[in-house]
Amino acid sequence: IGTCVEDLESPNPMLLTLEFDLHRDVFERLGVRELPICKYTWGADTDTGQGGRRQQPTPAREEEEHLRQLTESDPLTQPSDDEKRMLYKYRHSLKHKPEALPKLMLAIDWMDPDQIREGRRMLKQWAPLSPTQALDLLDARYADLEVRKYAVKCLEGLSDTELELYMPQLIQTLKYDPYHDSALSGFIMKRALRNPSYIGHLFFWSLKAEVHIVEIRERYSLLIDEFLRGCGLYRKQLTQQHWVVTKLE
Repeated sequence: IGTCVEDLESPNPMLLTLEFDLHRDVFERLGVRELPICKYTWGADTDTGQGGRRQQPTPAREEEEHLRQLTESDPLTQPSDDEKRMLYKYRHSLKHKPEALPKLMLAIDWMDPDQIREGRRMLKQWAPLSPTQALDLLDARYADLEVRKYAVKCLEGLSDTELELYMPQLIQTLKYDPYHDSALSGFIMKRALRNPSYIGHLFFWSLKAEVHIVEIRERYSLLIDEFLRGCGLYRKQLTQQHWVVTKLE
């Protein structure tokens, strides 16, 4: 294919990237205990100082104020192209601000593999989000599976009483998942089956209220069927309730 000499010093080196997120055992069977980490970072936009550490850029006072206003703006506010570049450039100075994460995810170019990897890496370094902030990441604008999985993880600590308050929003955000089987649907199903007479009751009737919508009928019907198969004796009560509602219509 070419020479055996490293070409990483050229302006446009040819790189081959392999990802084995779910197959780490393959390397263990081959006797490879640790994967080597390349000392180069393709597409890095920061300089390297003494000791090999990268110098992260620091925003000027005017830029810092602009970033503050941007991160505290309404969740529906869409950053401009210049603001997206600023958010991405100074991402490390924002990672202690939970409210800034949704804006950073909007600044990621999801067609750029480098930025995708960096965005997912930043999820692990970011300050924990509140449930309300995590709901922003379940909006239709955030389709990346890792981002949505991170948002669901932020909801894990909710009590049943707190989850009840967020159930209407969560049922709506199920519409935006790329697949029927998602982190969000799994989370709600687990909590519904754990407490079928409380969370499960809300889950079932919230789905039934919108199952007539053609675009989401298949997804919601599958979730209802799965819940009824696993909710045990409570299924009899739901059947009786559904019979009464049908008679009243």
